[in-house]
Amino acid sequence: GDQQDAIRIVYDLILEEGARKCITVHSGLTLQNNTALCVEVLLENPTSAATPSQLLPLLSPGEECHVPVDKVDWLIRIRPHAMGYLYSRSLKWHTSLKMNDLYECTFANISGDKLYMVAVIERGKYPVGDYLPGHTITLETPVRLCNSLPVELTYKLLAGDTEKRGGVIQHSQTVSLYDINPSK
Repeated sequence: GDQQDAIRIVYDLILEEGARKCITVHSGLTLQNNTALCVEVLLENPTSAATPSQLLPLLSPGEECHVPVDKVDWLIRIRPHAMGYLYSRSLKWHTSLKMNDLYECTFANISGDKLYMVAVIERGKYPVGDYLPGHTITLETPVRLCNSLPVELTYKLLAGDTEKRGGVIQHSQTVSLYDINPSK
């Protein structure tokens, strides 16, 4: 067929106990959640508004999922689960021709509060000019504070002269900050 009919299928081969092999077949488009939040993933057909959107299973922290093979050309929109935020703009893996692209995701709720994530769109090592899905979209926290000191750490974030946020991070703990705009 022509380029529009072509799809990329990935085969993962895992050697299990007793020399048994397990082969997993999936699309070449993967979503990874490296945030501390559960994320909803909504797929929308870009060519037909009459086609119902598809909500993928909830993507928990540390998990990954593969976009169904028949939906890799659909628009991908995300939002934090059960927090009242609207869906993000579409994640544009199609235009990601470099090895790594950063994409800012902004979420707003009806009261105007904003929350941010960063999507790192990594293009697999496939030939240049190959527009088939071979990408991993990794969702990241915009700012992560890690305390590697042997004592607790007190922090303050300022917006101009006023304190926007602060807190205490215990030894070897991490705090994820989602209310900081990564583009500023």
